[in-house]
Amino acid sequence: MLEYFAIKHLTQDKETFEVDQMSETTTNLVVLIISVSAAYLAYEKNAHETVALRIAYTLLAFLFANIYIIYYFIRYVVMGDGSRPRGGKGKKRGRKGKGRGKRR
Repeated sequence: MLEYFAIKHLTQDKETFEVDQMSETTTNLVVLIISVSAAYLAYEKNAHETVALRIAYTLLAFLFANIYIIYYFIRYVVMGDGSRPRGGKGKKRGRKGKGRGKRR
């Protein structure tokens, strides 16, 4: 989100920035959707952190959405860090589950 507004401000008088083809409302809506999506991903992935850190990470992800989405893609999708349970088999059953225990 900040990247978009910085580029828009820096190139306001120049003709090289061609956002004029899209309307302002549409562009702002797309930027807002991407930023909210990045904030949601950051909020969910930092559930184990304290509330203050979780809010700080969410705010940073909202403001720097493009950078956070690239980081998220590399860490959680490409490298698979924390996206699946360890071992690939999911949760194991407890000792006293169905079919376990002493036979009579």
